[in-house]
Amino acid sequence: MNKTRKITGSCVAILALIMVLALGSAACMNTKTLKVNYGTSQLYSVAEIDQAIAALREDFDKMVGCRLYSLKFAGDKRCQKELEHANKGRKENERYTDCIVLNSVFRAPVAGGAAWEPNELYHWSWIIVKTGNGPWTVINKGYA
Repeated sequence: MNKTRKITGSCVAILALIMVLALGSAACMNTKTLKVNYGTSQLYSVAEIDQAIAALREDFDKMVGCRLYSLKFAGDKRCQKELEHANKGRKENERYTDCIVLNSVFRAPVAGGAAWEPNELYHWSWIIVKTGNGPWTVINKGYA
């Protein structure tokens, strides 16, 4: 009986280690497999788009269990349109100066939960703004 407990304890420890390694590998794999299409922009450099992506990723990481596959810059025209919309009703000294829109493809958690359909692909747009040299901030996200 004592031998059985040792074997069971070892099996549990091995399974826990396998799960940790699998989750760690999945996280690394998701980062490496993210495809970014920067398109062309007269308004924003690749470095600025990358800064907006960092804000998006920080927000996305709160969506536990979701996997981000791709991001695509929506274009200058869409960014300008969303900047105008975001500034409606804002005081002159509170207006955003920049807006980047990124379209995404991501997968919901396998088990679903909350508002997620299990293991479904979602196509969302992310509206990310800043004022002057301030930080990029996600102000809206949802179906594209």
